[in-house]
Amino acid sequence: SAWWVCAIRWPSWATTFTWSAVRYGLAFPPHARLAVLIGTLLFTGTSLLARWFYRSYGLGGPEVRRLEKQVRRIQQRGQSHPLWPRVWGN
Repeated sequence: SAWWVCAIRWPSWATTFTWSAVRYGLAFPPHARLAVLIGTLLFTGTSLLARWFYRSYGLGGPEVRRLEKQVRRIQQRGQSHPLWPRVWGN
């Protein structure tokens, strides 16, 4: 399988990461290149689809409640919370 070919090369990439290693690992076994391409396209496609869905239909009830709860926790903690600048600016 193409994923196994990539999996065999991951340990060597992790220890000595170079773009040459990535290029070599994807250039010579063409089925590995195809697997990475398909995975990238699927990931990008699902991300775009989710973004379109949320813009078109909004968030669901449970998701809205979860976010409201998280905002309340940030508000209670105040400016010491790491997400404070993202929610309320400086």
